[in-house]
Amino acid sequence: MKTILFAVLSLLIALPVCAHEKTTGVKELSDRLDAFEGALKDVQKKLSNNYVGKAKAKIESVDNIDALVMLLQEIEQRVQELTGESEQLRFDMESLNKTAETLRADMNLRFTAVEEKEKKLNERLSAIETAINKAKEEQEKAERERVAAEKKKKAEAAAKAKAEKQRKEKLKADFGAKKPKELYDEALAQLNNKEYKGAIEKFAAFLELHPKNDLAGNAQYWMGEGYYAQGLYEKAAVAFADGYKNYTNSPKAPDLLFKLGMTMSRLKKKEEACVAFDSFGKAYPKVSEAMKKQIAAETKKLSCK
Repeated sequence: MKTILFAVLSLLIALPVCAHEKTTGVKELSDRLDAFEGALKDVQKKLSNNYVGKAKAKIESVDNIDALVMLLQEIEQRVQELTGESEQLRFDMESLNKTAETLRADMNLRFTAVEEKEKKLNERLSAIETAINKAKEEQEKAERERVAAEKKKKAEAAAKAKAEKQRKEKLKADFGAKKPKELYDEALAQLNNKEYKGAIEKFAAFLELHPKNDLAGNAQYWMGEGYYAQGLYEKAAVAFADGYKNYTNSPKAPDLLFKLGMTMSRLKKKEEACVAFDSFGKAYPKVSEAMKKQIAAETKKLSCK
């Protein structure tokens, strides 16, 4: 009998401790644990030293022994009930722990996904910042280059203007004191002596200093002839074309147009040469027979339509 009581008391003393250790703070489990502890206290009260002492004092009576047996049976039944309660609590605690683990794992997955999204977002933001910084650098570089180019352009323009001013001052100093006819005759004399460089320089000076003189068209023509005689056909073409454009009413206009066609022919520019010769025939139908024959020979040579 003492062994049974000792075992029962040991179990009763151990159960509250186990239940208390499993408490998680969840309200439902907490309420159930409170009820479980109340039941244990009730059993412990019945098994207190005072109660057991009274039972021992009456052990000699058969009725008292029967009562004690009934009491022990009642205690055993209550202990079984409490054991069942304890097992249910333990099962509920394990289920709750499993649920918590599942939630924890799910939360970990969610946090991992969020961290991955955050990482990708940071990478995109970093790429955008890099692109913006690069664009700013390129814009700043372009602005620096623009400013530098503008400064260079202004410097070149200033240098060009200065050089042009100096050229005009030198032109006036060299030729400004000469009368137009005197300067023209000197240029023509040098051309006849095949002093082409000096002749072209003086014809150019004449045209710049006296652009509206009656001899300006002639000066333009002879300047072109100076280039043509040296085989400088591109410069000659420019001189003849400018002369025909600027001095259409000059007596030298037909010669300027004819020589423009000849120069284009030398440059292997058939179409331009044919246009010049065709324009000559329409603009000057009353030229000499010698000029007409020369133009006909040139157009035939070029196979102009």
